[in-house]
Amino acid sequence: MIKQCVICGREFYSRTNAKFCPDCSPYKRKTTVELGGLMKCEMCGKEIVRTVATKRYCAACHEFIRRHHGQKK
Repeated sequence: MIKQCVICGREFYSRTNAKFCPDCSPYKRKTTVELGGLMKCEMCGKEIVRTVATKRYCAACHEFIRRHHGQKK
């Protein structure tokens, strides 16, 4: 079955209900996160070192969010 890629609009053949052509496939377009690089806290904007790929907040903001969501440590 001929499909149209939702990202680039190119037509491609697929037997499944794929939405992306082979070039735009999300599996090939994953971006790698550089650990040890600088990033900004999403809450306060302070620059912090990324130690894990999922890190989003500095320690102070992380603690604030954790307290206000009812988690206790």
